[in-house]
Amino acid sequence: MKKIFYLKNYIKNYFLKTKFYSIFLIEPIKNKDWGHIKYTTSHFHKGEDYHKKFNALPGRKIIWNLEKKIINTFLHKKNKLIHLDFASGSGRVSKLLKKKVRKQYLLDSSSKMLKYAEKILKNSIIINKDFTKVKTNRKFDLITAFRFFPNAEPHLRKKAIKFISKSLKKRWNFYF
Repeated sequence: MKKIFYLKNYIKNYFLKTKFYSIFLIEPIKNKDWGHIKYTTSHFHKGEDYHKKFNALPGRKIIWNLEKKIINTFLHKKNKLIHLDFASGSGRVSKLLKKKVRKQYLLDSSSKMLKYAEKILKNSIIINKDFTKVKTNRKFDLITAFRFFPNAEPHLRKKAIKFISKSLKKRWNFYF
């Protein structure tokens, strides 16, 4: 219990005294399943149950609360932004941002995850495709990509960075 108290105080002080926030990996996670299970298909069976875990499981809830704080700090007012939620999953990040953006696009390869996103985001544009097969000339003011980069295979990360850099308007934002 003491550790949780100290962790909460540390996080609270961090946000009170820091103007720039960063959650990063020092070294990419080594995944024993790379080569056996592809990231693109690993989430096909997940949906609403995955979404609910971010409030039910304590570790995920702490991380999600930190992510919300960071997002709300950088996007504290409503903007007329066009948002792409890259590897959007169940639409958790898009739901948080829906009142802060003008238009939202959710891109994911899992139809089950996107089916849940459609329930909670009635006015968003859902794109159920593998991003490596999407051809678009559209440019976005804001692109979010939560959970993709620490979990995807290294070759997919490189392709994702290329896709995102081509899709992002100059002088706008990319959060991951």
